[in-house]
Amino acid sequence: MAAAAQLSGLCAQINAMTVDFTGQRVQFGKPIAANQAVQHRLVDLWTEQTLAAAAVAHAARSCADGCDAALLATLAAKARAGKAADVVTRGAFQLHGAIGYTGEYPLGGLVRGCLALMSWLGTAHELRRRFVAIERTRGAVA
Repeated sequence: MAAAAQLSGLCAQINAMTVDFTGQRVQFGKPIAANQAVQHRLVDLWTEQTLAAAAVAHAARSCADGCDAALLATLAAKARAGKAADVVTRGAFQLHGAIGYTGEYPLGGLVRGCLALMSWLGTAHELRRRFVAIERTRGAVA
């Protein structure tokens, strides 16, 4: 649960940094965020991060309520947050360009944090497989 929440927070930070950068970076006399293609990309990143935050909030409510489905909600939240982190970090690097890869720019540190958490306790793919296996077991018992 904590890893999913931290991934979701890192995605939000990366998104904010990317929106700021695209609003400040000027090319051909206007900010690159004025381009419709860049706007669509920013919306895609925001959507991924928002879905991850919603999954984390649902898992937190399930854990707080002591719900039987808390394990499944937590697996789903970690899988969703891991996928979001992958999409958001890739998109941020594309929108930042070469500056995103430099050691002095803070994006690299946030991305390293995401990379460490994405595979910790299982990748998104592994967690989805575990989720399905648990659901199948529960369905066979019921």
